Amino acid sequence: MKRFATGFAIGLIAFAVANVAVYFYRSSPAGATYAAEFYGFPFVVWIRCGIPIPMNVMALCCDIAIAVVVSAAVGWFWGRRVA
Repeated sequence: MKRFATGFAIGLIAFAVANVAVYFYRSSPAGATYAAEFYGFPFVVWIRCGIPIPMNVMALCCDIAIAVVVSAAVGWFWGRRVA
């Protein structure tokens, strides 16, 4: 069980790093005329710009579900390969 938890944590950390990377990759530079910040990987959950846009709850649920399923697969694979 400890090996699965380690692999699961590795999967969740990978998704956290992907979210940070997407924020820096997709967002506009600081001095841009139309500055927009994008949050969420693989689906865009929220866009911060001049026009108030509500958060997309369905995209957030899908992002969380994908992260959990992929992390569980990484945990299972890690537990099988490390053993």
